[in-house]
Amino acid sequence: MWLVLTIIAVIPLAILIYLATLNGGFQIRRSLEIATPGKTVFSAVVDLKSWPEWSPWLIHEPDALISFSDDYQLEGGAYSWDGKLAGAGTVTHLSINPHRRIDQRLSFSRPFKSIGQVLWEFEEHGDRTLVTWEMSGRLPFLLRYMARRMEPVIGRDFDLGLALLNGYLDSAAPHPSITFAGTRELEDFSYWGIPCIGNLRQLEATRQASIETLTAAAAGKAGLALTLYQQFDPLASHYRAEVAIPITNIQRWALLPDDTGW
Repeated sequence: MWLVLTIIAVIPLAILIYLATLNGGFQIRRSLEIATPGKTVFSAVVDLKSWPEWSPWLIHEPDALISFSDDYQLEGGAYSWDGKLAGAGTVTHLSINPHRRIDQRLSFSRPFKSIGQVLWEFEEHGDRTLVTWEMSGRLPFLLRYMARRMEPVIGRDFDLGLALLNGYLDSAAPHPSITFAGTRELEDFSYWGIPCIGNLRQLEATRQASIETLTAAAAGKAGLALTLYQQFDPLASHYRAEVAIPITNIQRWALLPDDTGW
């Protein structure tokens, strides 16, 4: 009995000691050269009312509540959001160096409280602009273990946001187009899939190769590729999923080159 109680007491202590050894700091930095003059790019970023059009987070929840201060384009200006998926927080302009740099504070109140520093830099190359987006900060003590996962996860959002900003400024430029149909009930369909178990980085590394393998095997008789999630642990960033394509007009199943059944 005493042994069990000792183990129960030691495990939380060991976790706290482990967390105390972690720094908890993170930094994400991404850049994209956009074929638009620096003044135009700067104006779009400093105009917080444009953010719902290209923000990689706000576009995922069109129904989120968004509010803006009266001076949203000036130092001290801010916008706040509150959503079920995006959480809640505020972006505030701290300092603005016209056409060159914007410093911001990013304050989260949900799902947990934290404050980050955001930096935008604009470097003109003729009629093109190199846009750099950076965020740094420190996670709360109990979430320090997540610091190493911040770069790959949030970095991907930054890449998406810069690509969406490019499309917002120039609709003819290559950029992703994202629409949300909401909740829909699909009819029964057959699909071929390749299982993927692991973290987000592993899923991203295998997804494109899996799609290419499936599409080639289906010889064009397939629908749009999708990812089917069976299990997701957000704290551990662990997934159990299948990369899949709906199939049509195929009468029999096939095997992968390595003889893995679908």
